[in-house]
This record gives sequence, structure tokens and C-alpha cells, in this order.
Amino acid sequence: RLGCSMTSCSAPCVLCGVGEATVLEKESRIVGARRPAAVVRCGGCGLLRLDPPPSAESLARLYREDSLVRDYEARCGRAYVSGDMDAAPFACGRLATLERLHGGPGRLLDVGAARGAFLALARSRGWTVSGVELSGEGVRIARERFGLDLLQSTLEDAAFRDASFDVAHLSHVL
Repeated sequence: RLGCSMTSCSAPCVLCGVGEATVLEKESRIVGARRPAAVVRCGGCGLLRLDPPPSAESLARLYREDSLVRDYEARCGRAYVSGDMDAAPFACGRLATLERLHGGPGRLLDVGAARGAFLALARSRGWTVSGVELSGEGVRIARERFGLDLLQSTLEDAAFRDASFDVAHLSHVL
């Protein structure tokens, strides 16, 4: 850990760059994590993050094995990403905000698209949609259930051309 004590952390925030954060949980065992990490809140923007952050290798392993889905379901009694439209009220509100800010539907990228329910709803509202998802199960279900062709990839590895999208949506990924 970079500069973390029992109550504060001086590692810079990945979102805003502020170097002060408060430690909320010193040794949290996050679902699917192979080692404990501290949960810290950024003093600048309030982002909750793990310290140390998971490595790209550990995230790839977690999603390749789809153990995140199994672990979450075992601990919480429900699927991590259902792919169902049970989150439709939240998604409709989020899309309404995006449409207001953008001036209507456009080209939408969903990073961490799960099983595609958000993108399916966006497409039904007139958006041209694309998504990236690490979970092979999520990609398969999005294709089968909604006819979506998600990329099983990280955002960095997807290598989209500049200005490919009007809006990028991320939920539960930072």
C-alpha cells in the first residue's frame, strides 16, 4: 500500500488525483478477492476504492472463471448480474439523464455491461449500443437473451477509435 495507515491513505485517487483518503475497512475481504484489501474513501471526490487495487491479472482470472458470479450468489443469495429487467426503473432514470445531457439518444458504450439488460433497454429507446464485459457468461447471455454482441474485453484492450461514442456509461466498475 502506498502511504496507508490504519485511518488514512495518501495514495492518489484514480478518478480525481487527490492524495488523501480515509480508510473505511482495513482488511476487507471483497467477493472473489484472493487477498484482503483496504476500502478507502477519497477526500476529494468521495470515490470508494480498494487499496491496493486488484491487478489486471487478478481481474481477468476472476472473470475468466466467472467465480465473481458464483461467490456473490453464494454469499448474497442472488445473482450478481441478473440480466433481467428488474433494474429497469434505475436504468430508465439513468437513460433519461443521459438523453437530457446529450440531447437525445446517440452512440452509447457501456463499460462493464454485465449481461446486457441496460444496453437492451437503451437500444429500445433509440440508442446505438456497444459494450465491453469481462465475464464470458455475461457476454454469452447478452448475445442469447438480447441479441447483443458485447466484446469480452477490458476497455483498454477493446481499442475503440477516438470519438467512437457520444456517451460512455460505467456502473459498478470503478
